[in-house]
Amino acid sequence: MVIRPGAPPVVEIFGEIDIQSAPRLREELLRVVRRHGSRLALDLGGVTFLDCAGINALLATRRRTRLEDGWVRVIRASPCARRIISLLGLAEVFALSALVLAIIAGFFEIFAAFRGRQTAGTRALFILGGLVSIAFGVVLFSRPGVGAVTLALLFGLFSLIYGISQITLGIQLR
Repeated sequence: MVIRPGAPPVVEIFGEIDIQSAPRLREELLRVVRRHGSRLALDLGGVTFLDCAGINALLATRRRTRLEDGWVRVIRASPCARRIISLLGLAEVFALSALVLAIIAGFFEIFAAFRGRQTAGTRALFILGGLVSIAFGVVLFSRPGVGAVTLALLFGLFSLIYGISQITLGIQLR
């Protein structure tokens, strides 16, 4: 486990998280919460195996942070970890999917703005779409306690703005 300081600190976890390693991981994560505060970002990109004991360690850390008005977010997950988290219906608990996808999509939109030969208006629409995507991801990351209705409204607003920008872009490219 590697801790990258910041706001929030990012904890990189590697290897197998199973019945043997989960208790130690739980203690280390709780120690990070005590030292660095109740907001924690987890990078599970190096996780090769995750069982129920590992999930329990992550959920125990989340429970502890929520008692202190904090949160735990998974900012990256290996295919193995992503599959287990999704199968257990915990993707929303750890804000895994929408957060990562929104930010990645935003960067690709901005990158696409500078590729090829587009007009200034087309480039601006690509950049606008990218910024909206990144902003949506940042809101999900910075305001993890938003309720389901608020999240649905934010997602609806994001979809509306993004859709209008894509329609306008399609008309301009035609």
